[in-house]
This record gives sequence, structure tokens and C-alpha cells, in this order.
Amino acid sequence: MSKIEWTEKTWNPIVGCHKFSKECDNCYAEVMHNRHIHNPQQPKYTDPFKVVKPIESELTAPYSWSNPQKVFVCSMSDLFNKRVPLEFLKKVFHVMNNTPHTYQILTKRSDRMAELAHNFTWTPNIWAGVSVGIKDAIYRIDDLRKVPANIRYISFEPLIESVKDADLTDIHWVIIGGESGQSLQKLRKTELPWVEEIIEKAEEKDVKIFFKQWGRTEFNPNPIDPTIPKKGKKGKKKTKAKHLPKGGMQVNGKEYQEFPEYEPYRGYIINSYKDEVKELHDAVVDSISTLKQSYINCGQKLIAIEEMMDSIGKSKEHWKLFFDVDSFKEYCEVKLNISRETAYQIMWAVKFIQDTKPELLDDDSMKMPDYTKIRVLKPHRDDIVKNPKKYSDIYDMVFNPETTRVKLQEKVNEYFSTPKSIEAEIVEDDDTPDISMRILQFKMDIEDYISENDRDEFQKLMDKVEKLIKIEPVNPGTQISAENGELSS
Repeated sequence: MSKIEWTEKTWNPIVGCHKFSKECDNCYAEVMHNRHIHNPQQPKYTDPFKVVKPIESELTAPYSWSNPQKVFVCSMSDLFNKRVPLEFLKKVFHVMNNTPHTYQILTKRSDRMAELAHNFTWTPNIWAGVSVGIKDAIYRIDDLRKVPANIRYISFEPLIESVKDADLTDIHWVIIGGESGQSLQKLRKTELPWVEEIIEKAEEKDVKIFFKQWGRTEFNPNPIDPTIPKKGKKGKKKTKAKHLPKGGMQVNGKEYQEFPEYEPYRGYIINSYKDEVKELHDAVVDSISTLKQSYINCGQKLIAIEEMMDSIGKSKEHWKLFFDVDSFKEYCEVKLNISRETAYQIMWAVKFIQDTKPELLDDDSMKMPDYTKIRVLKPHRDDIVKNPKKYSDIYDMVFNPETTRVKLQEKVNEYFSTPKSIEAEIVEDDDTPDISMRILQFKMDIEDYISENDRDEFQKLMDKVEKLIKIEPVNPGTQISAENGELSS
């Protein structure tokens, strides 16, 4: 956990810096760097502060952080220092593009950031910010507007002059803070009117405001501000902040602890898996075109893509990221133009073959049983798979291309006296010339290709056909369920 109020973690792939403007006179990073310079536990800081040094080993750190966090980039340096090579900057951005954290970049070298911005991918989790503590630094805001970041912010800290001419157009967040440190004589006071000017401009532009601190109690215009830390009562301060605000944090009796609105970043998942998912999706689409000839390839590819999405994280968010749909159901209907029911029936049939006679999947000479035929076994799958000897007759019938679905259903009904049937029980001989059986067979063959919204209309059309040829429907209680597309009695 960082001690900086507006972030959660700091990441320093670069250390060392140079003083750049009047705001840098009392640089806290230099003080901390010099404090660590002789500490063998802090090898990054063994060189003088003025030596700007990229740290390659730090590039792997964000991959090890388990939970997404707000990360202040280069709290001990400036990412866009002129001595940081472009190639290293690209590596830093690659890490940010491929991890789920929210990165807060803050620089005084706004001109270099704007100049190099086109070299990087500014994913939504990368915020771009500039420091503006004096009126001569206002130009940095114009540079910031040139950066294509989703969130652009300004840190008015240390605020040591009025910056009333600052334009907050296209800015999303402002941080305001007074200078802090041990030496009261060296510190520069932040005046209330300067703070009020920024707050007024921010509220006019609907910019979120985070007032961090006055810096010292002596600088707080309200000596009885309840957020001023009291000695010995650190845990009892009445404030929303998670940290102790140096010198208090109220402005005219109000606390400003706002953050810009942002969505958790999941784009790194696309970067990590996009090629693999695209390859699987293309394979599924190709397999759909040959579905009428063989469902096996299609089923295997559907199983693979569902397993891939499950491994990434089975959620609406991930389906949205990759395919702009909310679920596997929508993926089937929108991207593949088949119903989810058909997809699951194909997948179930393939899994059944994999569990019972996997060798057939590699035998091109073997004619595979129709997946609607295998579907007859679904209510009793576990029993049948666990007891292959007991149900050898059923196995033989399933994989015998001469056996009809009706005959298979009869055999299943013999073994299971109270069938948990997903289809109507059919006892008529499939070889009968009875036209009513042919109508029923036709219904069963094409029902999977009818969308849920059209099934009622399909049933009405079939009723009209039966009336035209003046026959009685088989099993009048049999109908297509709008819920799952199966036949039920």
C-alpha cells in the first residue's frame, strides 16, 4: 500500500532525475533516494540521484501483483526524462498494455510525452498526467491534451503560485496539494485563493477533484480543521481518507476525495489470447460450413472454444471483449447462425463418442451416428457409459448405421422402465410407410435449425401440412418445447 493518498502502489522501472523547474526545489524523491543510497537492501538507489537509470528487472513486477491496483508510475523519477531511451519506454508501455492494473503517469516533461505519444498504445488503463505548480508550467496542460489517453489529469502539487489561467478543457481529474517536509523554513505555503480558483474551474468543467493536503498545519487556513492529525490520535481522525493528510485536507469545511470514473481494464486478456481465440473461432466457422457432412469436427471445435473461454474466465465480460456478445448462446446465434441447443447437442454427441469409442474419431472409414440419434441416450448417459457390458446392445445400436433412432429409443425404453426422456416415446417401426411417421421424422430432423422465436410458427405450419394430407399427427401430446427445443409429451 502506497503512502501517497491518490494511488495504491508505486512502480519505479526508472530511478534518478534532474531538477526541472522551481517546483522541484524541495524534491521528496531526491530526499528518499539519498536516504537509500547506502542501503544494501535498496540496490536501485546506489548511484547518485542525478544518474537516471532504467531498471530492466522491474518490468516483470506488475505481472506478479494478484489484484488490479492503481499504480503511480515513477514516483522516484520522471518516466519521460530525456535520458530514458525510447526503446525502454516501449517496454514499459508493453507491460502496462498487458496487465490489469490502472497506471498513473505523472510528468513535468510534458513536451517529450506529447512528442513520443504516437509510439505507444494508450490502453484505457493508462492515465496521463502533468505536474503544474506554478504559472510558468501551465503550458504543460496544452501538451497533455495532445496525448490520446482516456483519462488526463493534472497534479497541482506543490501549488506554490496562482495558476488561475489554467484551462481544464478535456481534463478529467485534478489533484491539489501543498508542499510538505521537515523544514518549515524551506517550504512554500499554498494560499486558499489559489486552491479556490482551481476548484471553481474544475466544478465548471465537471472535473473530478482530489484535495490531498495543506502540507503543514501552519499552512492550513483553518486551524481547527478536524482532519489535521492529532498527536497520539492517528487512528481517530474524522476523515474519509485512508492516509493521514499532512496539515489537514478540508477546504472551507469540505473534503474533496474524488476520482475519475473508469472501467476495470480487461484488454490485456485480448492481447494475451487474441491469436489463439481467433484461430479457434475461424476453425469453428469453417466447421459450421461442413456440418451437414460431419458434425464431429464442428463439435470438437465448439468444445475447444468453450473450454478456452472458460479458462480465460467464464463471464459476460470476456465474451464481450472477444466477440461483442454476452454469452455462448449469443455467440452461437450471432456469430455462427446456429442455436445454442444445436451446438450443445453436437458437443454432447462428440463427448459421448470420446468417452465410449474415441478410436472412431480417427477412423475416416466409419460412418458416425447422427447426433440426434445419440441424443436419445442423454437422460441415461452416466449409467450407459459406466456399464458398457450391461448396455452392450445399446452401444451396438448407436454405432450401427442401419439402426434408426426409433429403434434405439425402443431399446433404451426396455432398459429404463421410467425413462427420463427428452423426446417423446416412439414405439412405431421406423420402416413403416405410414406418412405420419415420416412427418414426425422430418420435424425431429429440422427442429434444431428453427430459432426459439419461430418454433410456434413452425408447429402451426406443420399442423397445416398434416391437415392438407388428411392424417392424424403421431402422439398428439408431442410438441416442441420452446424452452429447450426438445420433443416432450
